[in-house]
Amino acid sequence: MDLKTVFKIEKLNSYYGVKQVLRNIDLTIYDRSVTALMGPSGCGKSTLIRCLNRMNDLVLNFHHKGLIFYRGSDIYTKEIDVTDLRREIGMVF
Repeated sequence: MDLKTVFKIEKLNSYYGVKQVLRNIDLTIYDRSVTALMGPSGCGKSTLIRCLNRMNDLVLNFHHKGLIFYRGSDIYTKEIDVTDLRREIGMVF
């Protein structure tokens, strides 16, 4: 079975101010599959998930380095309509 890539994350580092919370994340999430994120409280699971639909844009002092592609498109380009992106990528925490 040929799985299509939905998310491709490359060298993602994210920060709240000067505090780095994600370090060099490389991850591929495939269509029609289940992906689980597990770890202790405070390890960055929610931060990573919030990056997938740019919810962290709303957090003061948040910034990131690295790339996140959704179905082949870089979600952090200026051409992306964030409202449309959030309509397509829903979140359940």
